[in-house]
Amino acid sequence: MWHGTRYSINAVPLGGFVKMAGEVDPTGPGSLASKSIPVRILVLGAGSLMNVLLPIVLLSVAFMVPHNIVVGEVQVQQVMDNSPAAKAGLASGDILLEVNGKPLRNTGDLNRYVHINLGQETTLLVKRDSTTRTVTVVPRWNPPAGQGATALSSNYWTRPRYGSSCPSGRQYRPDSPS
Repeated sequence: MWHGTRYSINAVPLGGFVKMAGEVDPTGPGSLASKSIPVRILVLGAGSLMNVLLPIVLLSVAFMVPHNIVVGEVQVQQVMDNSPAAKAGLASGDILLEVNGKPLRNTGDLNRYVHINLGQETTLLVKRDSTTRTVTVVPRWNPPAGQGATALSSNYWTRPRYGSSCPSGRQYRPDSPS
């Protein structure tokens, strides 16, 4: 005990305890037991309230901090036979530029836009060689096993678009079918 405070070292160094003056004895000066019921509830509930609020605040701040996102051209890696992508004329090596007029920055954008439009005609702006063209695909609700809604797999080019900071020489390949 030092200056009225008891310190301890515990086997499991998690949590803590607070023993307030007059928890049980209402005769002590400024004792908790002598306070009104609303004050006691407020004092005893403050710790639990902080245990709820602090993680919410910390996680909110953590999710607001910008994270590195790989941004680059989305290239078709493979197209399954008899799939919506094959019927639309997509081929390996095509570069997907837009989905329904929205630019693609990465395969995450492609997956999101395709899944938003399941069962609906979806317009893709495609670059093959030096020409661009528009194709229409209808993403499937229930694709066969191992295939995605359009049955194409894509990857990022190592050459980034939009001046982003994609590490040179590294290629991100999620290999997740769209």
